[in-house]
Amino acid sequence: MKRILSLILALCLCAAAGTALAELKGTYSWKDMTVEVTEAEEGGMFAPADMTDNEYCVSLHYTVPKDLAADSDGMHELYISMLLQDIEGNTYAPGARLSNDTEQTNLYAVPKGIGLEHLTLVISVAEGEETASTGEAPQAEPGAAVEITLDSGDVLKLTPIEASAFANQGDNVSVKTRIGPTNHKSGSTFLAGSQLGLGTMRNTRQYDLPRVVFTYDTALDKDAAADAIGAIGAGATLTVNGQTYSPILAWITDQMACYIFDCDALPEGLPGFALQDGKLFIQY
Repeated sequence: MKRILSLILALCLCAAAGTALAELKGTYSWKDMTVEVTEAEEGGMFAPADMTDNEYCVSLHYTVPKDLAADSDGMHELYISMLLQDIEGNTYAPGARLSNDTEQTNLYAVPKGIGLEHLTLVISVAEGEETASTGEAPQAEPGAAVEITLDSGDVLKLTPIEASAFANQGDNVSVKTRIGPTNHKSGSTFLAGSQLGLGTMRNTRQYDLPRVVFTYDTALDKDAAADAIGAIGAGATLTVNGQTYSPILAWITDQMACYIFDCDALPEGLPGFALQDGKLFIQY
C-alpha cells in the first residue's frame, strides 16, 4: 500500500512539473512577433548579480525573429516586459540577459520555496503600449537637471555633464554596471551588477558607444544609488533627431554615471533631463 501511495505521489509531482513546463514553454505573441520559450530551468552557469541567499536562479531560454534580435531597443523593451508570475500574483523581473544570435536567456531571481510549477510567464505588452501612449515627451532645456523621488522616499538628483568627463576618470576608478551585460573584447561577459576598474571597461565593446553622462546627488549609499540609477535607466528614453532609444547599459562610479546607447553619435553639447509620470526623458 505504501508503494502505491508513493507511486501516486510521484506521479502527481511529475504532473505538476509538467504543468509548469507547459505554462512556461510555448509560443507567445509580442507586437505582432513570435517569441518561443524553449526551456525553463533552475540554475545555470550565470545568475543575476543581485540575487540573495534566499533566492534561486530561473533561466528562461527563448528564441526571437532575426529582425528583433538585431534591434537592440526592441530586445531591451521585450526583455523588461517578460515577467515571471507566481500563484499569488507577485511578479519577478529579469536581472540579466544572455544573447547568442536569435537565442536568448533571461535570468530571474526567485524566492526559494516558489518552484517552477508555481510560475507562469507574463509578457506585459499592454504596459508598454500604455507607456507609449501617454502623449508627447516633456521638453527639456540643455543641461536641465531632475530630482527623482524614489519609492523609499529618498531623492536622487541627476545633472547632465559633458560626455568626455566619464572617460577622463582614472583607470583605477571603480565602475558598477547595471541594466545589461558588458562584453569585454577578450570574449568575457560582465553581467549587470558587476564592479570593475575603468581601465578594464575601456577594453569592452560598449566603451566606444555613445553615452549620456551625469553627476548624481543623493543620501543613498553607493550601491543603492547604483541600483536606483539602473532602475531609472531601464525605463528611460533618449530622443535625438526624432528617434528614440533606450539605454542598454548603466555604468556608475562614485563621482558620476552614464547611460550607454546603441545608436549613432550624439550631438555635441549637453542634453536636457525631464521627468514625466516617473519616467526619465533625455533630449537633445
